[in-house]
Amino acid sequence: MSASTFLGLIAGEQFGTTYTDALARDLLPGLGLGSTFVDVPDAEMARYAFGYSRTDDSPIRVNPGMLDAEAYGIKSSVTDMTRFLDAHLRNLTLEGEITAALARTRRSDYDTAHYAQAMIWEGYPWPVDAAALAAGNSPDMAMSPQPMTKVDARQLEGDVYLNKTGATNGFGSYVAMVPSERIGVVVLANRNYPNPVRAEATRELIVQLLARARE
Repeated sequence: MSASTFLGLIAGEQFGTTYTDALARDLLPGLGLGSTFVDVPDAEMARYAFGYSRTDDSPIRVNPGMLDAEAYGIKSSVTDMTRFLDAHLRNLTLEGEITAALARTRRSDYDTAHYAQAMIWEGYPWPVDAAALAAGNSPDMAMSPQPMTKVDARQLEGDVYLNKTGATNGFGSYVAMVPSERIGVVVLANRNYPNPVRAEATRELIVQLLARARE
């Protein structure tokens, strides 16, 4: 199980309920994410996309399992995910507690060989080096134990490239943002493309968008 899975479990307990109920009752409404669910309601099932298995291309969705909600259970739309990035980029006015909680997820106390590790977010200096981004999103980084160095706590703000991947057998997601440029990108795919491919495509898109904006 990943650290984010246990973080979700602990968060639900701190709210005196389950992770799923804490999301539905407190967090998602507070963020204004009306199309984000752990358990997709019947009325929304027509919008629930199928992914495609990497083994035989068959249509697939997430399977039930131990701590499935915390590990991979959340489903969202690109509209809601861009709103989530807008919240991090301070383009929205939200309640103070939620704004503070979002800021806490961007605080880093540790460095890895390639990036600063915050609470789920991974931060690289901006402009981000393509080789470092690929290494930080490599299978080895995700699946093998990695050394970490304790550092003085600092907020990952300004000239930093923040990113996070997510995947199941049939789906792949990637979010990235550069606070100093007030830009963010959401990638949602119904196939589990390799993490380095998602990261490089997003990095290149951001570079090109910013270059055009300055022409």
